[in-house]
Amino acid sequence: MLFKKRPRRKDVIRSFTLRGGLQTLTDALAEHDRVAAKTDIPVCSIEPDGASLLVTTGDGRRFAARHLALAVPPPNAADLVREAFPELAQWSAQHRLEEVKYVGAEALVSACPWCKNNFAQAVKADGNAIEVLDISEVILASIATKS
Repeated sequence: MLFKKRPRRKDVIRSFTLRGGLQTLTDALAEHDRVAAKTDIPVCSIEPDGASLLVTTGDGRRFAARHLALAVPPPNAADLVREAFPELAQWSAQHRLEEVKYVGAEALVSACPWCKNNFAQAVKADGNAIEVLDISEVILASIATKS
């Protein structure tokens, strides 16, 4: 059993979207005259540098920015944030763990190895008994049970 039945809290927003989808937000930002949008550029690292962030790309270029929005796959984002801002990565994992505890889950499943690592660290720091699994572990256990 993955979930314990609990009453739903009305004060917690479960999800949201924008008319036209979340892409409308990035489109509007890219059109703003004070925003420099760079697309199709692999990001290798982010480093704090005083009031700025230094972004190093796959081809070795470096950009400095006061604010940064990344549109990268979740595993890449988790890795970049964990390296540059370990406290933020831990806070984020702890916040997600609170959501998992709220719904009564006994296991937290992720398809992202970096996310799984962050979640496992948050569970350990919290002293919680929630099991942290990779999706492949769940699939394997399902196959093994049916055999």
